[in-house]
Amino acid sequence: MDWQSGDPLSTANLLNEKDITVFTGRDSKFYLWGNRLTNHKFFNQERIRYVVGESIELAHLDYVDRNITKPM
Repeated sequence: MDWQSGDPLSTANLLNEKDITVFTGRDSKFYLWGNRLTNHKFFNQERIRYVVGESIELAHLDYVDRNITKPM
């Protein structure tokens, strides 16, 4: 499904406006796009968890597999 953050005409955003949550793909991963369950209740905790988790992961990619201490 096409998705572009900030693009109101992408399929995922059009469906989200109709309170339909969809899965989108990016970087070989699937992401939940939207914030409603099938019973129309919000699930903000999960969305926040995804956003915070991805932000932490991306911020630390440069440090993966590096030494913990300075080389002597």
